[in-house]
Amino acid sequence: MRETSKHTSTPALLAFALSCFYIIDSSSGQDLDFDTSKVLGTEQANCKQCHPSETTHWHKTTHALSLNRLEYTGNSKKYADALGISQATLKTTSTCADCHGTKSESSGVVKLISGVSCESCHGGAKDWLKPHAEYFEGHKFSDLKTLREERLQETPEHRLARMKSTHDAGMIRPDMLHDLAKNCMNCHIVDDEKLVAAGHKAASAFELTSWLNGEVKHNFFMDPDKNADAPSLWMEAHQKTAEQRNRMKFVVGGMVQIETALERRAIASNPAYIPQVGGLVAVGNGKLAQANAMAPTPQTQSAAGIVGPLMGILFVPQPTDKETFSSTAKKISEHTKAFIKENDGSQLPGLDPLIKALPPHYSQQFKEKHLGK
Repeated sequence: MRETSKHTSTPALLAFALSCFYIIDSSSGQDLDFDTSKVLGTEQANCKQCHPSETTHWHKTTHALSLNRLEYTGNSKKYADALGISQATLKTTSTCADCHGTKSESSGVVKLISGVSCESCHGGAKDWLKPHAEYFEGHKFSDLKTLREERLQETPEHRLARMKSTHDAGMIRPDMLHDLAKNCMNCHIVDDEKLVAAGHKAASAFELTSWLNGEVKHNFFMDPDKNADAPSLWMEAHQKTAEQRNRMKFVVGGMVQIETALERRAIASNPAYIPQVGGLVAVGNGKLAQANAMAPTPQTQSAAGIVGPLMGILFVPQPTDKETFSSTAKKISEHTKAFIKENDGSQLPGLDPLIKALPPHYSQQFKEKHLGK
């Protein structure tokens, strides 16, 4: 094992160094449309080498089993036929596979390699896989126990450089809350009007805090036998708590829902689709009103002031829809990033009663098979 450096980081030093990067990083503008040629897959990336508990848990989830939704039968066949998707392409290049699976491209050939997986949420790993776990120059993996010990030897300067490197390579980490939420919403709010007109839901009953605290929660790194209430490395690095993160998720989740639904509304023309995405904006605005009633901030108040006047035109098509709703979505995004920059959750305990009313979300399949409910 590498000899301990005299510059070994303390939590306080590390938190200070990372806070500098956190401010920059929280307003990331990176493209969330992943390059499938950079997707390796859970097996090829050997995620279980460093994340065995996380990988085991993932295999139990409906995310991992989501390929079952792409069998050419029942509703899947109905939707595929409506969109002109053949049985041969349903599990390869189809738009359905974008959200119900993980696509990987090799030598120009796109294949569906798994259900919704690590890279679906954290970005194609080809360029960030190696540096994201290198804690010093020339670091090589030996075993998980040693890795956990070696992590403590990393200097704040090296960690800061590593975080920037992985960010630039396309990794979406837990502290990139806007990008994380946007990535979720991009699938949980459907952008295909023809698909919705064929009977598919316009959106899941998705609430960021509830869903990230439920079935998809996978915070095992610091203790492989305990699924922590927030990303455990994030809590240590930033000296933050799960309660603080929940408050941030509650607000950011609501604002990103508004942002994404407004983007969908900007290009909507189908009478079956418009009221559904308009309703999502209204629900997000209601959540924003709750946040402002319990723990107001300049950013959430400004966002509410922008969205409120739109309520009267959300459900009635206008010639100016594209400009009106797309420009408003951009403003909401800017306010969300400003909120993340100026807040860490510690100032927002007034949100706790709202968050306690949101039970962790589990699919019925997961509850029956793994929770005995």
